[in-house]
Amino acid sequence: MRIFFQICAVVFFVSTAWAQNGKPTTKPTPYPTASPGQARIAAQIQREREWQRAGWTQNNEPFAKARREIDTKLKAGIPASKQARELTLKGADRFRPLSQFRWAYATYLSEMTRQANQNTLIEIGSVMDTNQSPGAYDWARLRFLVEASKIWCKPDDILPVGRRLLKRNPNDLAVRYAVLDVSNIAKSVTPAQRQANLALARQYLKKYPRSVRWLRLTAASARTIWFIQPMAKNKAQGHKHQKEAKGYYIRILKLLPANSPARRDFVELIVNCELKIANRTNITGPQWKAALAATKWK
Repeated sequence: MRIFFQICAVVFFVSTAWAQNGKPTTKPTPYPTASPGQARIAAQIQREREWQRAGWTQNNEPFAKARREIDTKLKAGIPASKQARELTLKGADRFRPLSQFRWAYATYLSEMTRQANQNTLIEIGSVMDTNQSPGAYDWARLRFLVEASKIWCKPDDILPVGRRLLKRNPNDLAVRYAVLDVSNIAKSVTPAQRQANLALARQYLKKYPRSVRWLRLTAASARTIWFIQPMAKNKAQGHKHQKEAKGYYIRILKLLPANSPARRDFVELIVNCELKIANRTNITGPQWKAALAATKWK
């Protein structure tokens, strides 16, 4: 969708190198504060950054068990949304990491079954940042997946966490997807890495040819090469990637129900690809509306 072609503004730059075996890298630098209110805000920002640096040296089993229990109920037909309601945080549970994790994981899964509500994702992150990171692998995994699902994420900040997670478990499909998705908008990813990411996305698409998510991601991976390396430098290559992406979007339209509100987004992306292929990159608002009105894709 359109959100995956917006270049996220990187508000905070975290200079850090990820470590082997989940060991922490650098200690956060304290923020100067002048008032209690500023101190609270600074502490929240520190916690938001701290989970990205924290090592996974603490006991993970309670969190792993909670995740297994929720996944088992999901497979048994109990919707994640129902589980999330049953796990609603009350009283002291709002400040207990394990209780927070149970609610956050069930709520995250319920959001992933539809177009994620950004306010809910922000709420999950805020709840998980109430305390310092417990230093557990599953906690960091969920926190990364939540952050990677936000429209205005900080891709270059969280990408090292995703790569650490993949080193721990290379077969984690959810993390693999999120890492590829975040890589499409991260400034630190090199042209060679973008080409490799596109090749990897194509491989996964062969496994899941009817997955709207993987079709969208593969299209985004193709188009991001043009965004990062302007087509003016290599029009033939740029046109090739635009045509490839257009083909994926057309496949998505064939999969979506006729009354799906998401169709509009993909129709706009198809028209955008067609304009790029026709070298019409600087068009006015009325010209864009005219192109949408004239398209055969609905």
